[in-house]
Amino acid sequence: MLYIKKSQPSKEVADEISRVRREQKSLMSKGTPALARKVFDSLSKSLLRASLIVDQHGLCAYCMRRIENDTNMTIDHWQPIERNVDGALDYKNMLGVCDGGRRIYKSATEESSRVLCCDASKGSQAITINPCKREHMMKIRYSEDGRIYTYPKDEELEKDINEVLHLNGDNGIDTQTRIVKGRREAYKSYVRYIRKLIQDKSLSRSVIEKRIRHIESQERYDEFAGVVLYFLKKKLNQL
Repeated sequence: MLYIKKSQPSKEVADEISRVRREQKSLMSKGTPALARKVFDSLSKSLLRASLIVDQHGLCAYCMRRIENDTNMTIDHWQPIERNVDGALDYKNMLGVCDGGRRIYKSATEESSRVLCCDASKGSQAITINPCKREHMMKIRYSEDGRIYTYPKDEELEKDINEVLHLNGDNGIDTQTRIVKGRREAYKSYVRYIRKLIQDKSLSRSVIEKRIRHIESQERYDEFAGVVLYFLKKKLNQL
């Protein structure tokens, strides 16, 4: 997971939300989750997805897989509509997330033992962990085997990671989207990168700092960029 600095919605997005809020005022006033969902569904989803992709550098807010408008992406309400009707039209409550393996699950019955992740497993459950809270993201760590955890250990956040979002799969079995494998490979690729720098006698703080700046300056991050940034910053602290 990566810290998401939510921007103010563009004028187009703000106008679209205002339009729906105005036109669907009577439905929203009834205060039922089903009607609030219906109001949300009347928004231009393509417009919202495009804005969220920019905010999140093209990655799922939970697992850091690539998300693309109109293909493998959905909009998650961090605070579920079922628990906060007013949040249905709150842009700050919206996150761009991957399909969590829904498409794979439907087409690959032989892998039905693999679990769904992200919004596909979260559904209408409330969570504490929030990618938009820097203090939460500062606790995120990754191990060489691809596991995500917190340090200092935060039982509440790890419950969300493991039992609600299933970001570590289930009992050693990866998710449908194989995110544990993806994180593991991202970690190991930078182990090799550091070894090459050592071999070439070019490992230094300035080289690592330059690499970090390059990654963080990109409009669209590579998949699992949070793992790479964690690894590089950890290495930087060791130098």
